[in-house]
Amino acid sequence: MFALVKMHSGVQCLEIARPNIGTDLDVMLKPVRAGLCRTDLNVAWGRTHCEPPRVLGHEVSGIVSAIGARVTRIRVGDRVAVNPLLPCGVCSECTSAGQCPSPRMLGVDLDGGFAQALVIPEQAAHRVPDSMSFERAAYVEPVAATLAVLDSPIAREARGLVLGTGRIAELTKRVLIARGFCSVLTHPIAPAPEARSFDWAIDTVGSGASLETAMRSLRQGGMLVLKSRPAAPIALDVSFAVQRELSFYAVRYAPFSDAIELLSTGTFIVEDLFGQTHPLSAFEQLFSQTGTSETSKVFFAPNAEFP
Repeated sequence: MFALVKMHSGVQCLEIARPNIGTDLDVMLKPVRAGLCRTDLNVAWGRTHCEPPRVLGHEVSGIVSAIGARVTRIRVGDRVAVNPLLPCGVCSECTSAGQCPSPRMLGVDLDGGFAQALVIPEQAAHRVPDSMSFERAAYVEPVAATLAVLDSPIAREARGLVLGTGRIAELTKRVLIARGFCSVLTHPIAPAPEARSFDWAIDTVGSGASLETAMRSLRQGGMLVLKSRPAAPIALDVSFAVQRELSFYAVRYAPFSDAIELLSTGTFIVEDLFGQTHPLSAFEQLFSQTGTSETSKVFFAPNAEFP
């Protein structure tokens, strides 16, 4: 099969061995759409570490093509979205609370979905309605990530700021409005928004500059929600945060079932955030273009080009 593989020398579109179902609880799917995001680019460019060779891609939708002998929830032919965070299954947090503190991620720690076939545990596959497009189904992962901001104790009636530009900030704003928030402003890092004027802020950029801007936008005692995953550690002015008595709340993912439910409604519009769909072989130009702009989500169609 063909796949986009991170090698020591860079990313290549290669023909590699097709994966096999490894356990009785695995499912194999044929990826139909796979979204390209900032994390994929960070891995491709070496900003986020992985052990080559590694198949990239973690925002995936597809059709189940085979299942292990003990799989009961998923059937061959199901349309599914993929949760790319896979728990270790052995730590105390996994066995007691089901929230692994050190999960492995598709496309980073494990082979991902920029390929003609993908094998994942049954628990990572989530059925989507037959009426949902594969683009929407691949977008379940970003929506689940964005919905996680609702796990923070930000008030619907308070004045909020979503810091950032492009599709990520806009998606965050739409999720909040869909859940009843009525005073949400999206704003770029520069020029800076009005200082000390927001009750809470969500940083969708994940840089030292964005954290500083977000903190200065908050009133005394305000809350900053950390949503982005920077490729490297960034500095934080702790003295300023203490002086202003700011709170920080970090979030990861909401349940994928919540994201699927939201995307299943006809009132939650995301198609205007979508860009074009491309074959795997177009990755070089696509990586370059996407690296300089986050205005729209572009997709790969891993099985549209090769036999």
